[in-house]
Amino acid sequence: MSAGVPRSLFIIAILAGCSFRAAEVPLLMDPEASVTDAAPDGSTPTSLFKPAHVDPQYLNFDVGDLSGATIIDTSELIVKGSAGTMPGFPFQRTDDGLAVLSVKNWTVDKEIVVIGQSPLVVVASGMVIVSSTIHGEANQDVPGPGGSLVGDGKGGDGQSDLDRDPGGGGGGFGSNGATGGDGVTGTGGGGKGGTGGKTFDDSSMMLVGGASGGRGSSSDMCKDTHGHGGAGGGAIQISAVAGVEIDEHGGINVGGGGGLGGCATLDYTTGGGGGGSGGEIFLDSPMLDVRGILAANGGGGGGAGSWDPQNGDAGQSGNLGMMPAPGGQSASDGNGGAGGAGAASMSMAAPGATSVNGGGGGGGGGRIWMRGQLKQSSQLISPLPRAAQ
Repeated sequence: MSAGVPRSLFIIAILAGCSFRAAEVPLLMDPEASVTDAAPDGSTPTSLFKPAHVDPQYLNFDVGDLSGATIIDTSELIVKGSAGTMPGFPFQRTDDGLAVLSVKNWTVDKEIVVIGQSPLVVVASGMVIVSSTIHGEANQDVPGPGGSLVGDGKGGDGQSDLDRDPGGGGGGFGSNGATGGDGVTGTGGGGKGGTGGKTFDDSSMMLVGGASGGRGSSSDMCKDTHGHGGAGGGAIQISAVAGVEIDEHGGINVGGGGGLGGCATLDYTTGGGGGGSGGEIFLDSPMLDVRGILAANGGGGGGAGSWDPQNGDAGQSGNLGMMPAPGGQSASDGNGGAGGAGAASMSMAAPGATSVNGGGGGGGGGRIWMRGQLKQSSQLISPLPRAAQ
């Protein structure tokens, strides 16, 4: 059991020596339930396992096994493999905007990219084994599934003054985003960096993605997306009746997007964008076995443009691991501040560097929830997981 997940918070009846269908697993929060509570017609009674956030009706015992998927699109509600669309798996959207995919057993044997505007919930009536990587991270200013560009936790935009352009603040979610670097003059005046986004929705009752970083000051003058904030990481939930296993080759990444570097021309320069915050991972099953990597790290802030002129580099998106995402660099003349590193593991997001033009602040970390009995836990979980009710 991981030190960050108290065993006392996980409540489950351990059933031994019994033969029963996978559906007949007692609800985690109902220790009095037993296999004798199963309905005669094989339906799922209210006392049995219920997936978090969605209705038990999404548990489908007649659907087939899923493997070989490479793309899951929560906007179009389709699953694709190497040969194209994979039909036969119910994929529906709930009234509150969750995209729910129903399977029997799901084997993640290839890298999967999850895209779309809705958080993903996979509901398995059997077992889920993750032996490769599920990608739900943002890609710079493109959100992960259910991640955000606006709304709660968004980092503040840099505020220009005296032709000095500060960086945007990093997005917040599970932890605060960092402030953008100020843009300063030789006399101490100049623009203030954007404020870091604050934490929000500190509850396992909602499944939401991360928040975006703020824009670097004057980025609206750029001809493209230079200086924009990184987007929020996605939200992915896996609910399974018989167990969820993340083996030593598997992983789930819902990191925040790296802030984009500021632009530069002969006439003007701009601050770097703040990094997006990490999203949310929610593992939900009577038995959880996590030996791989789970990551909801913040994205690095973008470096500022400089008077060379050279554009600043984008910060890196939150990675699948324990290390903070580096901020983007600025040119060597020192006029552009570097972006701050995104939050990871136990570290907080770092602010953007202050200079003539400021770098973007790093994005805060997301959240990782576990609901069920944890058989064993990897030491590669960032940030630390929390027990869901």
